[in-house]
Amino acid sequence: MTWTTADLTRLAFSAECRELSDLARAFVPTTSDGHTRPGELLQEALRLRSSVDELVRLAVCVERARGASWNEVGAALEITRQSAHERYAAAVEELADGILFPLREGVDGAPGWWACPDGLEDPPRTAASLDAWELRHRERTDPGRGEEAVSGGLGQSKWRAADAIGLTTRLAKRIVDRDLPPGVSERTARRMLLEAKRQAFDFVANEPGAEAADVRSVAAEVFEELTAWHMTDVRERLGHVAYSDTEAFITFDGRPVQLLLRTDDQVDDEARGWFLWNVGDQSSTVSLAGPRLPAGLHASLLAASGLCGGGDLVADLQSDAPAAIAAALDCVCHTIATDSAKGYPPFARGGIAGPASDAE
Repeated sequence: MTWTTADLTRLAFSAECRELSDLARAFVPTTSDGHTRPGELLQEALRLRSSVDELVRLAVCVERARGASWNEVGAALEITRQSAHERYAAAVEELADGILFPLREGVDGAPGWWACPDGLEDPPRTAASLDAWELRHRERTDPGRGEEAVSGGLGQSKWRAADAIGLTTRLAKRIVDRDLPPGVSERTARRMLLEAKRQAFDFVANEPGAEAADVRSVAAEVFEELTAWHMTDVRERLGHVAYSDTEAFITFDGRPVQLLLRTDDQVDDEARGWFLWNVGDQSSTVSLAGPRLPAGLHASLLAASGLCGGGDLVADLQSDAPAAIAAALDCVCHTIATDSAKGYPPFARGGIAGPASDAE
């Protein structure tokens, strides 16, 4: 699913509605009133009012993300356009900034943080949680909305291409103006710009017309740029652990991702050389701690040992271990960078050494 700015803002609004509902429902019963202290119910009512104020702010953000003018927002609030802008423009900008630059980097070794509203760091999970919540609280008299009452209405916007193009324009302007929020480096912003460009071109390429082929060509160029960006980052995080002159693990962030083996099959010429085998989601059977695998392990034994995937030839038998390891590091670097450019980071579903996925 592709999440537009309007989708994410609407999801934040739905999450806040759930919080408000849960908070209000807690004080419907009266059986615990004998244990409340003076003023406690009033304090809770004020908390509800604060939540309603936040809900109104998010509603304004949703309306603006969906294209409503400040005149229309003001009319709904029964105030002037100017008053609506003065009261809510900063909140709209703050939320849009949090969605545009959600992940912020820490400074001087400090941990990073999420600048977007709670739940937007993982939209699919939040939407699924809201689906379950709505279904659990649905009354018999409520209209039937299926099992995806929240997620079912998101990701369907016909304005996805326009949103992606608008995102590209905003990112480019922020970079040119050097107007980046704290915790967002120019390098990171440029990577985000490449991702936004690729998404925008992909949307346009799927539109009918003779221009689609040209757009697909440009999209491929942007994808190569994005892959190159990731390769610079991946290269610094790759390593290896050699167990012998014929076997080594290639690691990423200290975790094994591929096994490099030298095989010398006297029967099958295609099974001779240095091969890379995907470790896959097999951390329980294959890890840096063992078991140690014998040199010359063949494909049938690899499958029995818990390894998955086919071996890729990266060097011939004439290559020594250092040369084969260097070739393997280049191969793994390109694989991880390409997967990351597609949105499948290492160890995540669909990424190298992660659970299998049929998503492409």
